Amino acid sequence: MPVRFLCTECNKEYFGKPSDIGRTKFCNKDCQRANRTKSLPKRYWVKVDRRGPDECWLWLGSSKGKKNGNYGHIGLGGEHGKIGLAHRVGYELEYGAISDNMNVLHTCDNPLCQNPKHLFLGTQLDNIADREAKGRGVIPDNRGRSKKLTRIQVLEIFDLKGKESQSTTARRYSIRQQHVDGIQNKRMWVWLTNELNI
Repeated sequence: MPVRFLCTECNKEYFGKPSDIGRTKFCNKDCQRANRTKSLPKRYWVKVDRRGPDECWLWLGSSKGKKNGNYGHIGLGGEHGKIGLAHRVGYELEYGAISDNMNVLHTCDNPLCQNPKHLFLGTQLDNIADREAKGRGVIPDNRGRSKKLTRIQVLEIFDLKGKESQSTTARRYSIRQQHVDGIQNKRMWVWLTNELNI
């Protein structure tokens, strides 16, 4: 059964298949081409759900998958079809150019938020510190693999050596007993115990 759509470019109604929901935006190739040639600010702002001045303004356009944190992205135009992160484009539209070594961070921790009041610049180290301060950090062990433990949890596990069984500690932190053994016997997270001279 055909589904009714509204063209993003010319606002005319057109029909498509149910499987096109969320994928189709234009009634024909001409409208799609015309939309691509619009200025970046026009294409950007039409995809932002502007709300109250202090609320998150959600990105309604395409977003990258879970691997990339669900950040919105938008075509930057030009002949090579480069794609940019939407919140970075939004920051530049509001505040001006950003140097390549700077990240655009969110005070609200919502990767789809485009509200310029919620965006600020920081280095990659600032981004990591912000993430960790907000309890979202994943800290690498001594082999560079990501773990779900925080530094504080690792120190707690280290401190529990001899006070309770390793299997009890493993259950408490939802990790394997081998990880508890590695932490308590300084085979994992060595950089942290060395940093604190434990």
